[in-house]
Amino acid sequence: MTQMIGASGGDGVKPTGGEELASPDAVWLGLESDSAHALLSDMSQRLLDAGYVRPGYSESLWRREERYPTGLPVSGGVAIPHTEPELVRRGVVAIASLARPVAFEEMGGSGTVPVSVVFLLGLDRAEGHVDLLQRLIKAIQKKGIVEEIRSADDPEDVAVRVNVLLRSPGA
Repeated sequence: MTQMIGASGGDGVKPTGGEELASPDAVWLGLESDSAHALLSDMSQRLLDAGYVRPGYSESLWRREERYPTGLPVSGGVAIPHTEPELVRRGVVAIASLARPVAFEEMGGSGTVPVSVVFLLGLDRAEGHVDLLQRLIKAIQKKGIVEEIRSADDPEDVAVRVNVLLRSPGA
């Protein structure tokens, strides 16, 4: 099980600005889970414990995931779950690589997608949400990006790489 390291703060989502939303203390490598629900509950609890989100975040996240699935059949399976900004204290993009893929419902489709990397968006305001999501989706479609995360062994390296991608104009 991966330990959380480091700390970071934030005063609002700035997806194209200088704020770094990915932080090593919200990057978990080789995470084990039996289901999407268990995984999101675990990630949400870690974010709650680290002060990123408020109580109720996990339940709201799962309700949204059930209505609007986030599994994407790209780069070996990626999910980008997110929920309401009112439940977020500090903006964060939490990242988990999984020891074994977990089935997520496919975004805009029917069926499931085996997901091996999750980008959990904890955005503390609605502005910039769509832009950040589009930038992240473009980034994960680039050859090798998700594989780098999947094979990484240092949370700091993953956080730096994701922050660079999120700031890149052509992400």
